[in-house]
Amino acid sequence: MLHEMIIALTSACYIRPHRHLGRSESFHVIEGIVDIVIYSDTGRMIDVIPLGDHSSGRQFYYRLESDRFHGLIIQSDTLVFHEVTNGPFQPDRSQLASFAPDERDPVGVATFNAAARAEASRFQLADPRGRAS
Repeated sequence: MLHEMIIALTSACYIRPHRHLGRSESFHVIEGIVDIVIYSDTGRMIDVIPLGDHSSGRQFYYRLESDRFHGLIIQSDTLVFHEVTNGPFQPDRSQLASFAPDERDPVGVATFNAAARAEASRFQLADPRGRAS
């Protein structure tokens, strides 16, 4: 069974880093620009995948094969993407990252997002494709 969603977010949205146990996930950007951030189990940023819609000049599709922690840094005012994963959706098959703040902690979220943006920028400077060197 396949689980497909069209998701629309604004740049103010926070998606707590998480992983899907035993499932792959793909992202197809329809509109906007986003960095998919991959984290180690301890919260160290290990990769940044810059994605964007076709007109952005960025890669517009990415498939995450492993159950790594991942999060989004939305770079445009709005982001619309098509997400596909193995279904059916089962909340107990996803794990929220303990190194990231809960959505109900606005100060923690702001601090975490600022640090993630700064670290992701270092990946971008190290390699224009956004990959760690």
